[in-house]
Amino acid sequence: MRSQMPEEMITRLESKEGRDWHRVEARDLLFIGSALRLQHLFLLLLLASLPLSLSISLRFSENNETLVSPGKLFEMGLFRSPTRFPEKYRWYLGIWYKKFPSKAVWVANRDHPLSSPTGILNISNSNVDLLDGNVVLWRKNLINRDSSVVAELLDNGNFVVKDPTGVLWQSFDSPTDTLLPGMILNANLISWASSEDPSSGAYTYEIIGQQGFIHDAHQVPMTRIFPNKILPSTTKKTFSTMLRIDEYGVLQLLVWRDKWHIDWISHVDECDEYYTCGLNMFCDMNLSPICNCIKGFEPSDKPYRGCERKKTQVSCVEKEFWRMTNMKLPNFGQQIDTKMGVEDCKERCLKDCNCLAFANMDSQNGGSGCMVWLHELHDIRSYKTKGFDFYIKLPVAADLVEGNNVSETTIGLIVGVSTLLLIFIVLLIYKTRKMRERTKDLVSAFGKVKIHSHVVAVKPNCDENTPNDENQTTELISV
Repeated sequence: MRSQMPEEMITRLESKEGRDWHRVEARDLLFIGSALRLQHLFLLLLLASLPLSLSISLRFSENNETLVSPGKLFEMGLFRSPTRFPEKYRWYLGIWYKKFPSKAVWVANRDHPLSSPTGILNISNSNVDLLDGNVVLWRKNLINRDSSVVAELLDNGNFVVKDPTGVLWQSFDSPTDTLLPGMILNANLISWASSEDPSSGAYTYEIIGQQGFIHDAHQVPMTRIFPNKILPSTTKKTFSTMLRIDEYGVLQLLVWRDKWHIDWISHVDECDEYYTCGLNMFCDMNLSPICNCIKGFEPSDKPYRGCERKKTQVSCVEKEFWRMTNMKLPNFGQQIDTKMGVEDCKERCLKDCNCLAFANMDSQNGGSGCMVWLHELHDIRSYKTKGFDFYIKLPVAADLVEGNNVSETTIGLIVGVSTLLLIFIVLLIYKTRKMRERTKDLVSAFGKVKIHSHVVAVKPNCDENTPNDENQTTELISV
C-alpha cells in the first residue's frame, strides 16, 4: 500500500517539546482517512499542492500532533486543563499564538472535553465532528455539497473549511472568549470558567448596535461599553492584538510589544459599573459624591429613580443646550444621520419636542454623525480625555448657568421687579383719576380762574337782600 502512494504524500512525524506539553508539527498538513479507504493509516497532505476528497480526518494524539499556519503565527492542537489529579486531566482542541506565548484564543469543545489525549477531527462536506473514540463531542453542520473539501489554518488564526464554491465553515464564526483582528462578532464572547479552565464561564460580552454589554451569569448588565472597541488591523510585520473577556468579566485589549500589554480595559473604577448612578445622573470620580444630577434635573423623591424634572418639562420652546465635555454617552440613543454635523443635529433636536439631548458621534475624530435621546438618560460618566461632547436641552425655567443662558434667579428677579412696577403704575393711575374727579366737582360748583398756573375756584358771595350785582363779592379758594 505504501508503494502505491505519491512520495510527496508521505511525511515523517517528528516529536517536539512544547511549552507545557509535547507537540508534533504537521506544518500545514492534514491527515486523510476515509478518502483512501484506510482504517488506521493517516496521511499528511500539503494543502497548497494537493486537492482533497470528500472527507478529511485530523488526528490529534497524546504525541501532540499539531497544525501550524503557513507563517507559523498560529498553531492548532490539543491542550489540557490542569487539575490536582493527572488521571482527571481534560483535553481540548484549540488554537493559540505560536509566535507569542498565550493561552488558547479559540476552543472547539470547551464544554465537552476529551477523556483522553487523543481526538479525531472528521471534516466532510456535511459536518465537522470532533470524536472521542466513537462519541461525537462537538459538531458543526455544513452545507451538503458533492464536492471536495479543503481545511486550512490561516495566518490570522482562522481555521477554514471550504470547497470550490467558497467557505463552508470557519472558526471565526464561532468565537469563544477572544476576538481577533478580522473576526466579526456575530455571537457573544463567553469568558473561561477560570484562568486554566476553558469551559464556559459566568460572563458574556454582547454587542448591540454601537455599544457592548458585559452580563453576569444572570444576564444582568455589569458594564456598558460605548462605543464598541474596534481592533486595529494587523499584519505579520507589525504586532498582534486581541480583545478578550477574562474570568472576572473584564474586557481587555491586549497588544503584543515584546510581551502582552493591556492597552485598554473595560473596568477601571466605580463609574464603569452600569448601576452606579441612577437615571438622569452622571458619574465623576473627581466629585464627591461621584453621582450628581444633570443640569435641569433634581433628586427624585424616590431614590432609586435618580433625578427628575420637578418644576418644568422639556417642551417645544427651548432654545438653549448645556454642553458636557469628555463624556461617555448615555444608553438608548438613536442614530439619526451619520453625515449630520453639530449644528444640524442641534436643529433636529430643537424641532423634536421629545428630544432631551443630542451628540455628535465622531466629533472627537473630526467627523460627524447625529445621535439623539428621547427618553431618560442613563449610564453617563465623565473622562479626563477622549470622551464625547454631550448637549442637554434645558427647559426655559431650569437652572441655566452656563454661557449666555439666563438663570432661574435672574428670571425670578425680572418677574418680581416687573410686578412691583405694574403695581406702582396702577396706583398712580388710580390716584390721578381721583384727583381729576375732585377737581371736576369743584369746578362745576364754583367755576375756575387760573392764577400763577394754579387752578382756583371762584366762590360767589351773594346777599339775598341785595338786588342785581351791586352787593355781589367773590372769594378765591385755592384748589
